[in-house]
Amino acid sequence: MSVMRNKGVFGEDADVFRPERWLGLDPAQRRHMANTAELSFGYGRFGCSGKQVAFIELNKIYVELLRYFDFHLVNPGKPFDFTANAFTQHAKGLWVRVTERKPISQ
Repeated sequence: MSVMRNKGVFGEDADVFRPERWLGLDPAQRRHMANTAELSFGYGRFGCSGKQVAFIELNKIYVELLRYFDFHLVNPGKPFDFTANAFTQHAKGLWVRVTERKPISQ
């Protein structure tokens, strides 16, 4: 059985794509689901051997984005609504202008 389809953790409809299952949970159930969802790379000696490589690649992407692009808030004084759950973080109303960075002359 796949960890992400465990009916004891995600409910009887665990085989159905239903992202809203994360909404309106009590904190204990949300924590239990989040801890289970973090096992997508596995754990212990049976964990994915490529997990660290995946995280290194993600860090490389972040560095390259910052190297080649400038990021500026469109409305720096305007507050935004930040929401986070086990899988995503979402900032509503946070507009960012991305422009290509000019090369530094050597």
